[in-house]
Amino acid sequence: MGASGKTPSGIFFGIPSTARAVVASLDEPWTERVAALLDEIGCKCSRARSIESVLRSVETAGADLLIVDASLEGALDLCRKLKARISTNGIPFILRGDGDGDEQARRRAIDAGCDHWVGSSVPSLEELRSRVLHLLQWRGLLSSLFESHTHLRARRDWVRYLVHDLRTPLAWVMAGLSFLGDKLGDDFDAEATVSLRDMSFQLHRMNAMLQDMLDIDRIQHREMQLARVRLNLSRLVHQAAADVRSLARRRRIEVVVEAPSDCEVIADPSLTERVIGNLLGNALRHARREIRLALALEPRSVQLRVLNDGDPIPKDMRERIFIPFVHAKGGHAGVGLGLAFCRLVATAHGGRMELRSSAEGQVCFQLTLPSPCSS
Repeated sequence: MGASGKTPSGIFFGIPSTARAVVASLDEPWTERVAALLDEIGCKCSRARSIESVLRSVETAGADLLIVDASLEGALDLCRKLKARISTNGIPFILRGDGDGDEQARRRAIDAGCDHWVGSSVPSLEELRSRVLHLLQWRGLLSSLFESHTHLRARRDWVRYLVHDLRTPLAWVMAGLSFLGDKLGDDFDAEATVSLRDMSFQLHRMNAMLQDMLDIDRIQHREMQLARVRLNLSRLVHQAAADVRSLARRRRIEVVVEAPSDCEVIADPSLTERVIGNLLGNALRHARREIRLALALEPRSVQLRVLNDGDPIPKDMRERIFIPFVHAKGGHAGVGLGLAFCRLVATAHGGRMELRSSAEGQVCFQLTLPSPCSS
């Protein structure tokens, strides 16, 4: 098992069990002492007697550490070459000097990109041991971070492919339902018409979830450009309420809008419309009798409060529900993307998305967006 230790910041981690170093020198006694030192701390060692052998070893078997005698011809050039490559610039490079007091040689080594310079005397081996431990530990940490990044990137690509593949058959089903409704028209009885409408609503909701998955990823990675325009938020709120009133009425839920006609914000129209839709959809799933949308003008912003009279959200979930794929315990079925999307969009606009307490004890989600006065 490899040695372990702490970084200067106190983070604990160990040397990878597969750590491998290449030691290059014509001084065989010194090479053997360094090899014994490496074996003691759990690092495998390969020996080389030329710069060409070092380069060949790195390219064929890889390396986690290089310890090279500066007296070997081309040692500084090798350091520059490896540090210039993306694939090898993370390999720690230690140069051993001809003497302990050659400051100019040490400066040339540092300028070439080497990570540490050691003298040739025996006391310097203790210094070398300490430095080797430190560099190998950092190398292990960097390798772990790179593997994690690669894993996350692969998962991100998988999600994108999955969403793309799901949306294609979903689009066909949505188109088929629309055709069926247009073709049969009045031939449907009332019950079939309601069922058709509900199926269409759920399919559109599923499509919106898939779009949220894509856009959450794009916003988190700053790949989405916002179309910031002057936008009448009052009109969007009234339209969103009108879109859900039919469904709300069937569930015996009243949708109330309290919105002055002159509430304007600077925001992306499409994203803002989807945020309001997500907040309303969330309220519909939890409300018992009433949903209320209230707009309020502030000096430099506009606040939209979406309230419902459903069960209160537990204190330990008040922030967690804004994390992707997390939803309140005991709540209705949901993927847990809508509120995460709302907060990301609000933050991207320089606004806020919060869960607030209302005077009536209702569940209250508050969206704050910048007004034209803030520009």
